[in-house]
This record gives sequence, structure tokens and C-alpha cells, in this order.
Amino acid sequence: MSEPLIVAVPSKGRLMEDTLDLFTSANLTISKAGDERGYSGVMHNMPGVEVAFMSAAEITQRLREGTVDIGVTGEDL
Repeated sequence: MSEPLIVAVPSKGRLMEDTLDLFTSANLTISKAGDERGYSGVMHNMPGVEVAFMSAAEITQRLREGTVDIGVTGEDL
């Protein structure tokens, strides 16, 4: 079994909302797992994909470290 693909998305605000809308428009709906304040999520209909909600600054750091595979953040970072 292979490692899951980890997609990092912003955890709050307008950037999170826009990111979720973008994925939804591509039929890749994301929702938080557990309660709304959680930091993990699922991408429906995409087995093997995990979603990590985190701050935009943390997304860039984790991409550099290689602990997430894909990340969405603002142009300022």
C-alpha cells in the first residue's frame, strides 16, 4: 500500500473558502473530519488523499520540508 497524497489547505478565512470552492468546482469536495475546528479533512470520492487544514505560513514550511505533497496558499507567501 502506498502513502496517501496529502493536500494542505488554509484553515480559516476567505482563502479557505475560496480554496474549498475551487476544489468543489472540480468535483473534488473537501470537508473537515470530525468537528468544524479540526485540522484534518477528507476529499470525497478520492481514496488515498488526505487533507490537512493549516495556516498559510505553515503550508509553505511543510511543502519545503516535504511533509505535504500539494498546498494552496496566497500570493504573498
